[in-house]
Amino acid sequence: MRKMVLVMLAMCVLSSALTAEAISGLKSRSAGGGSEYNTLVYLYRIEDFGTGPATIGIVRDSNQTQMRVDGLAFSNRLGLWCFDVSSSSQSVLHQLDPAYVGQNSGNGTAFPQRQFFGAAFDRLDRLWALDPVRGELAVIDMTTKTEIATIPLYLSGQRYTYTHAGGDIAFHPQKGLFLINSN
Repeated sequence: MRKMVLVMLAMCVLSSALTAEAISGLKSRSAGGGSEYNTLVYLYRIEDFGTGPATIGIVRDSNQTQMRVDGLAFSNRLGLWCFDVSSSSQSVLHQLDPAYVGQNSGNGTAFPQRQFFGAAFDRLDRLWALDPVRGELAVIDMTTKTEIATIPLYLSGQRYTYTHAGGDIAFHPQKGLFLINSN
């Protein structure tokens, strides 16, 4: 099997908060096509017409500790959010502030027994998060930071399970949610 060079920008999102027309992304996977995360996770910003790519910085927590993050999502009203997936027993939701070199805004909200690797906001600013380990989508109310719904994934009438943690989701205004897996 040939190896493909993969540079993963987890969920590039349109972000008017960074600049008038900017796209943000995370570089979190190794460039050699492996499944392991890089030691450092960088936050990037690119103008939506492809110019001015810039590294914002290494994503860190409020103690300046480097974080292993995934599930980058943007809302015009709520800003830029991600999940720290460093622990296998939980995912922690953080808001990122690009003005402070990728530093998040605090300790975050823990979601025990979850491994969220993809996230996107719907038009009502609910955060949808993909948990490929459990084969579910979770819907999170951003006011209370609690799960308000869990949706099991099915394929051809059978409960869908991933063989690897990973995947991503995105919303289309007229066509609903799209999901991609990493199997």
